[in-house]
Amino acid sequence: MTKPRDYFTGKQEEFKRSEVQIAPYNPRKISPQQKATLKRSIRKYGVVGGITVNKQTMTIVGGNQKVTIVDEIMGYPEKDYTLLAEAVNMDYKTEVELNFMLNSENAHGEWDDMKVRELLPDINYMDAGLTEEDLSLFGYDAMVKTEGEDELGKELNSLLDPFAQESENRKVQAPKEVQEEQRRQIEQNQIIANQQQEAQYQANKERMQQVKKEVNTKAAEKALEAESYVMLSFDNIENKERFMSTFGFIETDKVIKGEMLMKVAKRI
Repeated sequence: MTKPRDYFTGKQEEFKRSEVQIAPYNPRKISPQQKATLKRSIRKYGVVGGITVNKQTMTIVGGNQKVTIVDEIMGYPEKDYTLLAEAVNMDYKTEVELNFMLNSENAHGEWDDMKVRELLPDINYMDAGLTEEDLSLFGYDAMVKTEGEDELGKELNSLLDPFAQESENRKVQAPKEVQEEQRRQIEQNQIIANQQQEAQYQANKERMQQVKKEVNTKAAEKALEAESYVMLSFDNIENKERFMSTFGFIETDKVIKGEMLMKVAKRI
């Protein structure tokens, strides 16, 4: 009888980077924009999701793009470093099949659009690896939220700055004969400042709520506009590039206008 742990065939091990090689056959390519997104993720979160090394060939089966970026960050090959990876032991044919499996989009799930739209207002879409094109496909322009709330934050800091300055000024020692009067004046000013700060906080809180309402309204409008999209999927990158080239589009583009495609198709 198969036990649950039997499915966990890999084991975490440390390898010197110079001991392992990038898979020379790796069928996956990465664009400069995708590479920049992955590098941003690694700098923020570290190497998450794992790297897999086949000990029979000392080849990186999964995580080749991640290792390439870590190489740049660590200064490899001038500086060697230790790589933490999941070690497997298999022949070359099985290794290649596993590499394809780890890269296959057929083994990945797809987005739940409704859940994505619920979560987008509360996250930084760039830290989540999304692009503005992705936001449009999900029917959400997150820039409305981020720019609006960033502006509110700047305004709030500007409003509170006088109180911070007053607090700093209190550190200056006054002559003894005026300390008591100064203390009473500071206490009175503090009461007024607290009242003003509370009023400003409430005003900004109400404004923030209004901004979020506007964002939700915008998201709902975008959701309706999202119905104007259709997504094409190809079995491999070569077929996608052939399609783009046939219709005169840039091969690396991910979004094209349907109206433009219709015009080109009519001329063919």
